[in-house]
Amino acid sequence: MFAGVVLTTEGSIDTSMDRSASLFAGVAILAILVVGATVAFAPLNPATTLAGSSTTSTITGSTSHLALRLVLNTSVVSQGHPVSITTGEWNDLSAQNNVKSATAWPAEGLGAGPCGPMNYPFGFEILSGYYNGSAGLDSAQKVQLYGPGPYFCPVILSSISSYSFYPLSDRADVMGSCGQNPCFTEEMNTTVVVAGYWSGGSFLPLPPGVYTVVAGDEWGALLFEHFEVIGTGPGGTVILPAGAIIQVSSSYDCVAGHYSLPFSAQNEAMLTGGFSAGAPGVTLYVATVQQSSVVSQGHPSSWVFSTGLQNSSRFAVNLLPGAYVAWIEGANLNCGAHVVMPLELLTTVNITEAFTIRGASFS
Repeated sequence: MFAGVVLTTEGSIDTSMDRSASLFAGVAILAILVVGATVAFAPLNPATTLAGSSTTSTITGSTSHLALRLVLNTSVVSQGHPVSITTGEWNDLSAQNNVKSATAWPAEGLGAGPCGPMNYPFGFEILSGYYNGSAGLDSAQKVQLYGPGPYFCPVILSSISSYSFYPLSDRADVMGSCGQNPCFTEEMNTTVVVAGYWSGGSFLPLPPGVYTVVAGDEWGALLFEHFEVIGTGPGGTVILPAGAIIQVSSSYDCVAGHYSLPFSAQNEAMLTGGFSAGAPGVTLYVATVQQSSVVSQGHPSSWVFSTGLQNSSRFAVNLLPGAYVAWIEGANLNCGAHVVMPLELLTTVNITEAFTIRGASFS
C-alpha cells in the first residue's frame, strides 16, 4: 500500500546498513533535503525533552553504557500535518566512553535519511500498524519515506572501528578508515519531519490510522513509539462532540468530582480526542466498565489509559472490543493532608477535538 513517506530531513542513512565510500551524485527530490557532509543537531539531553513529546530510552549493554533514545513531538496528528522524529545515542558515563563498532542491528531497513545509516550507529523506520516487539517486524508494512533519487550523499566511511563518546553527551569522535583519528566529531542524533509518503512517484498524506516508529542501533537496542493520524473527513463514531463544555470540581480531600461517559467498542478500535481545562487541570481515565466499578480516591482503581493531570491533551487509546467509560476527573489537591478543606472550585473543560471511536490496525 505504501510506496513511501516523504520528509524534510537533516541527516541520512543506508537502508541496507552497509557503509559504502561511494557517493551518489544528484539533487535531493522535493520532500527530502539532505544537509551537508556532517550535520549538527540539537543534542538529546536526558534532563530535557521536546515540549509535549513522548520519549523513551534503553541501555544497550552493561559494558557500553550507551542509551538509545527515540523522541516524537506528538502522539496524535491530523492528516497532512507533520510528525517530528528524533533518534540518538547518549553516553551515560561521566567519563569518555570508547565503544567498538558492531553489526548486531535488530531490524532491517533502519536509517536516518535516503543515504542509509551513514556514519551513525543508529536508525529508524516507520511501520503501518501497531507493533511493540520484534515479532512480525520483518513482514510488517513499511512506510516509504523517500521519493525517487538520485541523492547527493555526504561522505560515508567504508569502515568504522569505534565511537568515542564524550562524558554525559551524545557527541562522539568517529574512528575508522580515513587516514587519521578521529575521522571527525559529530553529534550522535538526527531529526526528520514526516509529512506524508511516496506511492508510484507521487507524494501523498499519510492515511488515517496507527503507525509505529521503530528505532535501533548496531549494538542490538530496539525501541518503539506510536502515533495516530486522524482523518479530516467523515468517519468514526463521535461519543462527545467538539465544542462541548464540562465542569468538574477539584478537592483537597482526595474525592474530586468527575464526569463519566459510557461507550462501547464493537471491534478493535481506537478512541481519539482532545480537551483543554482551566487550572488546576483534570485527568482523563479510560477504563473498562469492570475497572470503573471499583473507585479509589474518586477515580477508577485501574484503567487502560490515563493522561495524568493536564490543562491540555490530545490522546489516542487502543481498545479491544468491550464496554468502557471515559472518566474526566478534577484535581485531587493536597491529598492526605491532616486538615480536610474541600476546594469549592469548578474546573471548566472544553472538548477541543471530538471524542471519536475509529477502526485501528493491530498486530
